[in-house]
Amino acid sequence: MGSGSKNTATQSLSTDGVHVCGRIAALSGIICLAWYAVALMTTDWSFTDNYGNLGGVQVGYMEFGLSEFCFKTDVNTFLDSEHLICFSYDEKILLTDSTGVVVSDKTGYELFDGLEARRVVVFFGVAVSIAACFLGAVFSEKPVFNAVCLSISAIAGCVANSAWLNFQEELSSDSDMMVGTAGGLMIGAWMLSAVGAGMACWDRRLTADENRTNVFNDGISVFGRVASAGTIFTWLLFGLAVNSPQWSKTSDLGTAGGLCSRVVSSNECGDASFGLWSYQIQAKTSIVSNGTEFVDVILFYDEAVNTGGVTADGNTRFDSYGVEIKRQVASGCVLIGILVSILADLFNEKLMFSATMMGLATIAGMIAMSSWVNFQEELSKDTASKVEFSDGGWLEVFAWLTAGFSTIAFCCNGRRLRAETGSSNVDASQA
Repeated sequence: MGSGSKNTATQSLSTDGVHVCGRIAALSGIICLAWYAVALMTTDWSFTDNYGNLGGVQVGYMEFGLSEFCFKTDVNTFLDSEHLICFSYDEKILLTDSTGVVVSDKTGYELFDGLEARRVVVFFGVAVSIAACFLGAVFSEKPVFNAVCLSISAIAGCVANSAWLNFQEELSSDSDMMVGTAGGLMIGAWMLSAVGAGMACWDRRLTADENRTNVFNDGISVFGRVASAGTIFTWLLFGLAVNSPQWSKTSDLGTAGGLCSRVVSSNECGDASFGLWSYQIQAKTSIVSNGTEFVDVILFYDEAVNTGGVTADGNTRFDSYGVEIKRQVASGCVLIGILVSILADLFNEKLMFSATMMGLATIAGMIAMSSWVNFQEELSKDTASKVEFSDGGWLEVFAWLTAGFSTIAFCCNGRRLRAETGSSNVDASQA
């Protein structure tokens, strides 16, 4: 068969030349990419239960992420316990003591020596790792190429992880700094990349050269490769949307949920946003600017808070808008969208199978959006300012739009292959 002949062996699991170890390598790349993405979205790369002195004030639980750091403190609006408040590293924070005196007006970079330079190294390493995993996933059925990409990802991820652990060790905390969930994902990602690279190399040894296809004769056109990239973007966007606390946002929550006071200035709220797993309220705390400025307070729907004697969790406070059931519908559909798009990514050279999976992802995404928009519209009836779609919601919309585009692209490639060979699923010898 000449290099220009279209090989339809890639459309059959029995003749595509990819073995179980090659599929494991492809799955490893997908998992690594997901772990890197989740790590970028979360703040618990490192944490401690007792940080101690932070710019002149005493802080207990504290956690650090790539983009921001958080610590627990009392919030004026909530009367029961400490809650997590977060700040970006380039944000100047006015920390005040119990007497109301400003003891620090520094940024996160100034509070934590050596952080800025290490963040540059970590961001660069993670960026290289993500790019390598992405390319490997697009051509996951090409074991040699995938092995090279996963090897690069492992090396870059190891460098990034080492830079962060060095920063963690130098933090002056009263209690030991520990590796958080996101930090564990980083470690797992580059180690799994190394394992995936080894599996891809082993897959290459199992098949003779004459039974391998290349990008010039595998029957997959530009449409197919673009669609393959679309499968990655789909589950990645769905995943980022799940981790976002800002599917919807309002500048004034009003009386909705009974969280904010419109009478006592110290208990009033600023912006509020809602996601699938958590929601954010801008409230005031005496430790920052002596309680005169808003800070972002992160709350989970199953987390009970006390406001003026009323103790209830988020599901109960927003029950009249159907938040719990609508969250469950949206979450379930997004999870389906992630799973089927990962299947399409894993077998992206199987054109019609991938088209079917991406079609299902499109439908699931549309149902999730419809369920959430219904909650958003119900909530808007009691808020003082209209509730609008925000970052997480748009990520979900772009996810199912990408899935729809990929469905069309896979079908176009399948029709083209059928027109050129007379079948979209025949043995290579018949091509």
